[in-house]
Amino acid sequence: MASILSDIVGKHSRHIEDICSESLALILNQSSVLKGAFSDLVKTKSNGTVSFTDHYLVKTQVTTKKDSARPDLEVDDNTSSVFLVEAKFWAGLTQHQPLSYLKRIYKNGGALIFLAPERRLNSLNNEIEARLQDGGITYTSTNGVLNIQDNTVLFYLSWTEVISAMWSAAVNASEQETLHNLFQLKTLVEKLDSEGFIPLEHSLFTPAAGIQRDQMIQLLDMVVENHSDINTKGLTYGGGKFSYQRFFRVNSRYGAMLYSSEKWMKYQKTPIYLGIYHEELKDYPNGPSLSEIEKSLVNGGVRYYPKEDLGGSSDVFLIPLYPKLGVDKQVAYEDLYGQVNHCLELIFKV
Repeated sequence: MASILSDIVGKHSRHIEDICSESLALILNQSSVLKGAFSDLVKTKSNGTVSFTDHYLVKTQVTTKKDSARPDLEVDDNTSSVFLVEAKFWAGLTQHQPLSYLKRIYKNGGALIFLAPERRLNSLNNEIEARLQDGGITYTSTNGVLNIQDNTVLFYLSWTEVISAMWSAAVNASEQETLHNLFQLKTLVEKLDSEGFIPLEHSLFTPAAGIQRDQMIQLLDMVVENHSDINTKGLTYGGGKFSYQRFFRVNSRYGAMLYSSEKWMKYQKTPIYLGIYHEELKDYPNGPSLSEIEKSLVNGGVRYYPKEDLGGSSDVFLIPLYPKLGVDKQVAYEDLYGQVNHCLELIFKV
């Protein structure tokens, strides 16, 4: 049985993500037990819509004459259906993803599967749905599966759940050589998941990139300092390695305006948020309850994340804010102020 290190790394020593997808193909193609485990996982995660036939083959870097797209993996199960797997870590989507891949599938039907770290799945889905909408593609979503046309689905797998399912199958079957190779892939995936470096792009190395970050933080401060219902007495600034927070009190609760690159990566849409802490202040016991806050936000059409940790004594409601693009400072400030004021009015009826 070929070793991952000897068979794969020599070909792709500068492309570690390719090493992972090539390794996955190698391991699957050498073990019918792991093929069965992977097939079962795919069937479960696709809500039963995708089922490979026995003795399928996993191919790598498959191209066609019709387009220049190059999906990482294709599952060939000797049927006319097309099953493509795109293995991602932290690199962005290419121009072909997912639209060119879907066009390759439409004729005969099949599935497009994105394989990525667990903590990227949410933001990856947001990005993919945005591209589908921009491309005029209609779809429905059912339990994490996007149903596109009558014969095509798009869904997600995490590296962790794929490796875990295969590991359990290999242990139960006592496939020691398979476990040896799988362990190598597992450790490499864990390293990429926790330490993966997103390649720097030329567009970042302009003075405007740093200045615009500072300008967004300045806008947050302006909103806090100028809103008549926001009190900053005795409160200051905070944050961490990847964030900036401006704390305040409004009526019955503490809050914060937040710039966070971590949340930006997690949710994809924006780096700016309004946070309202769950815990009610003792000297203001008659404010809205948590359920009343949620009901007001829902009725007001405001998207929010109900339980985020920003530090402090309680969780927060985290509400994404969207800075207005392509306008001068005053217009951007007034628009952001309006978003915050709308949320506070809904929550506190101020």
